[in-house]
Amino acid sequence: MTAQIRERLKFNGIDYRMASEPLKGQLETLSNFNELKPPNDACLRGYYGSWEIKNNKLYLVALDAVINDYETVNLSYFYPGQTEVFAKWYTGKLRIPLGERIVHVRSDYDSVYEKDLFLRIRKGVLVKTWIVNNSEDVTREDFPYKKEYQDYLRMVEERNSIKDAQRSQSKQRFKSFFYKLLGK
Repeated sequence: MTAQIRERLKFNGIDYRMASEPLKGQLETLSNFNELKPPNDACLRGYYGSWEIKNNKLYLVALDAVINDYETVNLSYFYPGQTEVFAKWYTGKLRIPLGERIVHVRSDYDSVYEKDLFLRIRKGVLVKTWIVNNSEDVTREDFPYKKEYQDYLRMVEERNSIKDAQRSQSKQRFKSFFYKLLGK
């Protein structure tokens, strides 16, 4: 499966991209849910949500969706008359990848990043936040993508050694040019 486009979350004034879909469980309760159509392989859910945490509450503040014959609709199509929706239905963890990707996995939101910011939500209310440093966790024996991470480290090491060699060659060429210029 292709990695999916991540939904937006504004938290503490910063825009993030989540590796979570808080609307997923709520969709089945909407009468027009079955009209959603995936616009492409990177958005199989058929919609893109924008979220915000305000006063420790999770709100759906925008929604762009594709329905029936690839017509685009917004939040008011599913929630008439509302400009934002308090996500009282949602209980779970929101995962926000941070930093560089250290393991690429071509599936949903499975790629591993340097860190993950987690937000625990209970009935739409933020109850806890924490950060996991995946760069440290990859040394655990039970880390699920250990081989991929080791491959990534080898690739970075090779890339750095190539860059070092190129820098060394450039320095040597400069010295040669400079000495020729000085007639030495």
